[in-house]
Amino acid sequence: MTTTGRLAVQEDPLCRWKRLSVFQNGFHYGSQQYAFEDIEYIEFQGFAINVSVNLLPAGTDYEAHLKITLTGGRGTVRADFNGSITKWPLASAKGKAERVCAVYTEIAQRSFEHRMRKYVNSLKDYGYFMYDGAKFYPDGKVTSGHKEGKIGVHELCMLDSTLLVQIPGPNGRPAGLFRQILSGDPKIYVEVQKDRDCFDMLLRTMYGLSITDL
Repeated sequence: MTTTGRLAVQEDPLCRWKRLSVFQNGFHYGSQQYAFEDIEYIEFQGFAINVSVNLLPAGTDYEAHLKITLTGGRGTVRADFNGSITKWPLASAKGKAERVCAVYTEIAQRSFEHRMRKYVNSLKDYGYFMYDGAKFYPDGKVTSGHKEGKIGVHELCMLDSTLLVQIPGPNGRPAGLFRQILSGDPKIYVEVQKDRDCFDMLLRTMYGLSITDL
């Protein structure tokens, strides 16, 4: 990795998780220093899973996973915590997961404007922005390969971390089973992982929607 973004050695981090420390103007991963402009996109997943033993509640497992992809093909930076109640006391597992979440929140907020720029520039230059292989147009049209749907007209739903755009049949209704078999799955699948905060902002701004409400 190439060292960028010189930070004061004496500066205390805003938050940290293991080798990853966040500062006012960038972040450290071990001995490497980066500016927030070195981030191509970020992904974060956090889980709190209730666990039962012999049908009796036994506690909660906590997980938190942060992945930062750097610009210029320079690799990734990761921060992960897998907290099983069989390995960690409940309060300890929750606190550790929250520390990873705090690192993500700080990095997401400080890199948001930079990460949004590529989507905004695409809208200006090409008339759409690309997300997970799908093209989103200001009028609500969404295309992926030969499939075309329209936000505000066709059904949308979230299944876990996947946005589904239902494409109708020739009569404007959802395609029947026979047509699905002939033409393939009549849905556009969009994995909402990378830059989830940017994608949500684009949906809110362009279509008045939020992935948290779907």
